[in-house]
Amino acid sequence: MLNLSSRVLSACALAAFACSPAAAGVGVLERCVQITSVDFTTGVIELRNLAGTDVDLSGWRWCSHDEDQVRRYTAPGGLNGVTIPAGQSLFFHTLNDAALPGEINISGLNGSFALPFDSGAYGLGIFAPINGGLSFGSPEDYIDHLQWSIDGIDNTSADDRSDEAENAGLWTDQGLWISTTAETERIELADLAGTELHSPAAYTVVEPCPADLAAPIGSLDFFDVLAYLAQFDAQDPAADLAAPVGSFDFFDVLEYLAQFDAGCWAGPRAARPGASSRHKPHPAARDLRTRAQNAWPHRGLRVNSMAWGWSFGRRRSCRLARSMIPINRTAPERGPTDEDP
Repeated sequence: MLNLSSRVLSACALAAFACSPAAAGVGVLERCVQITSVDFTTGVIELRNLAGTDVDLSGWRWCSHDEDQVRRYTAPGGLNGVTIPAGQSLFFHTLNDAALPGEINISGLNGSFALPFDSGAYGLGIFAPINGGLSFGSPEDYIDHLQWSIDGIDNTSADDRSDEAENAGLWTDQGLWISTTAETERIELADLAGTELHSPAAYTVVEPCPADLAAPIGSLDFFDVLAYLAQFDAQDPAADLAAPVGSFDFFDVLEYLAQFDAGCWAGPRAARPGASSRHKPHPAARDLRTRAQNAWPHRGLRVNSMAWGWSFGRRRSCRLARSMIPINRTAPERGPTDEDP
C-alpha cells in the first residue's frame, strides 16, 4: 500500500469534495478518479481522487495510443493493492524516475505504454473492473479519458479508443482534441468539480513563458521585471533578446516587454496579471524607463509606459499596467501610469 502523505491537496483546491457517486452518470465512485494533469517536461501523469472516499485501484489499467502505437495496456495486476485516499493524487512517471511516496514508475506496472510521452497526437484512458471483470469495450469500465494533438488535428491512430470514450459519456466528441504545440509543457484539467463528461474546453494548456524569470513560476509580476533588469545590467546574454546580437539596447527592452505582455498561458486562458487602472510608477519601473530614454534618445521614441503602475495589497500583491507607444521624440515625461481483450 502506498503512503500518500505528501502532495495532499490544499483546502482551497478542495474546499469541498464535489464529486460523489450520485453525481456520476454510471453511479460509481470510480468516476470521481480523474486524470487532472499531464506534464510533458517531466513525463508525469497525475491521477487524482476528487471524491471524499478512498478508492481502491486494484485491477485498474491504463490504455494509451499515439501516432505509431495503439492499444498499449498496462498489466491487469499492476495497481493491485494501491489506494488513492480522498482528495489526493498518484503521479505516474513515464520516464521511470519516481522517487517519492505517491509516485509510480510506468515500468513497474508491467504491460506496455505508448512512448515517448509528448505533446503530439495521443489518447490516454484509465479503466477499472466495475462488475468484477474488466472489459475495454464496456462503457462502465471506462473511467476517464483525454486526448490531445498538435493544433487539435484529428488523428486516426491515437483515437483508437476515443469512440468508446464518447459512448461512455467521458468525451463529448471523438473528433475533438486538446490543441497543443510542439513546445507545450503541460495540460491541466480546469474543472475539478468531478464532472465526468469533458471536452477540450475543460483543460488549460500551458506553454513556455520566456518572460517568467522569477518565482512564483506561472505568474508574471514585478519580480520578473526586476530579474530582467538584473540580467540587462549584467549584460547577461539571456537579456540580449533582439538584433543586433551582442548589443544591449532599447530593442532588447521592447522585446522583453512584448514577451511579458504575451502572458504565460494558452488554451482556455487563466487570468493574466494586469490592471487597467494607472498608478504612480514603481521606482524600478521608472528606472527602466529613464535609462531607456537617456541611453537611446536618437531612437525618436518616448517610453510613455513603460508607464508601469503598481498597487500593493495586504499581501504585497501587485498589478502592472503598461503601454508603449512609438512617437516623435519629445522631452522625457512622467506619464500616467500489446494485448487486445
